[in-house]
Amino acid sequence: MSMAHPQVQVILGGEEIPPALERALARAGAATSFRPLSDALNAGVATSADAVIIVAPEDMRPVADRLRLLLERLATNPRATLVLKPHGEITGRLKHPPILPVMFVSGLDEDDLTSRIHTMVAMRPSLSALHGDLKQREHGEQSIAERYAAQLRLASRVQRELMPQMLPQIGPFSFTTLFRPVDFVSGDIYDVQRLDDEHVGVALADAAGHGIPAALLTVFLKRALRGQTASAGETAVHQPDQVLRRLNADVIEARISECRFVAVTYALLNTRTREVAIARAGAPFPILHRADGQTTLIRPRGTVVGVMPDTTFEVVHHTLGPGDTLFLYSDGLETLLTPAVSTRALAEAFGRAATAMRANDRRTRQTGRHEANIHAGAGVFETVDATAVEDDEDISAHAFGQRMVDCLDIRDGASAEAGDAPPANNEITSTPWFASLQTNGPQVAMDELIMRHDALRRIGYNLDDLTVLAINSQP
Repeated sequence: MSMAHPQVQVILGGEEIPPALERALARAGAATSFRPLSDALNAGVATSADAVIIVAPEDMRPVADRLRLLLERLATNPRATLVLKPHGEITGRLKHPPILPVMFVSGLDEDDLTSRIHTMVAMRPSLSALHGDLKQREHGEQSIAERYAAQLRLASRVQRELMPQMLPQIGPFSFTTLFRPVDFVSGDIYDVQRLDDEHVGVALADAAGHGIPAALLTVFLKRALRGQTASAGETAVHQPDQVLRRLNADVIEARISECRFVAVTYALLNTRTREVAIARAGAPFPILHRADGQTTLIRPRGTVVGVMPDTTFEVVHHTLGPGDTLFLYSDGLETLLTPAVSTRALAEAFGRAATAMRANDRRTRQTGRHEANIHAGAGVFETVDATAVEDDEDISAHAFGQRMVDCLDIRDGASAEAGDAPPANNEITSTPWFASLQTNGPQVAMDELIMRHDALRRIGYNLDDLTVLAINSQP
């Protein structure tokens, strides 16, 4: 969310104001106030400031204690904070309260600083809402768990607002998404952005970590995944490898403690030629489904971002003909399709749910009220044969559970040992779901993912965050 007139407080730990920072503040349209470090400690930081930039001196050691004290005081009204050293490197991090999002950077140019300022300002509403909700509930009688759940619900709303609420058709391309966080919030994020008259940038990122820090990190990722830049009045569209290289540098430079690395797939669509250029950074291989049913994995080389500087990323090119579909997805799809759990355990879990349904049915029949929509596993069992649970008293719970396992095409994963590595990406090609995609097409395949995800989640199977974005090339 961008603000019409963002306000930035710049705190000077030395006498130098980097020229690149002055230009970036002007480009961001920020109303800026400057305050020496001593004044900021005595009088505090302006409550109206949407973001705080601390310009650190060349030698931070003499002022390190005062900077730590300032960060502690900023946590009482948290704003995104940037500790900027004009030259050289920041050799150590300053300890700060975890509620305060702080980035430590040095030697950034005007473009990078402008992007960071926009990102920091965009975080203000979510930080204010989370902090205000926490303070309000601290004075109430709710338990810690209830307060935390309320924060998560708010964080979930903030995170979902970052992603496109509706994905329109752009030229010959339409988009379908499936977003299923394990909890209220997720480290997954996706974006579809028109870059110019001919190009559309599509991104799907999966950040390491969970909970509120991961949700706030997605704000940074959304801003950092820039498919275009403007300079001297001209806009340049970047190729996928350029986008990932810049993101890699940004994540490393930001030194975000809650994020060890990020897996990303970035695709650049040409709406005139239907060509797609794809690069990936440690993310699962995209799936290309042709209109004639031919389905393959696209395998550009590239490791995760945020680990090694100067990492390179391979770009592959394909043309999406009418009726073709390209799937981008997070690694939660692998967990969903190849669960490392025994079919016997799943059959028993489904059997217990079937027994609960029967017991609930008897009660509702006695009261004359039908509550099928709240039965344990309602909707999932209807895909098999609801009458088998409601009317056939002869079928055993175990037999019904096995029927559910067969219906969902779940293979036995009981041989997997604790600590085994997650399934290889190419195992997806040997799953019944992949075969169904080839035979029945993308829409049926997406519906099957929803049914399968909801079925496993209802029985308590430990799933990962799941995001799937389908790029459909229209006839």
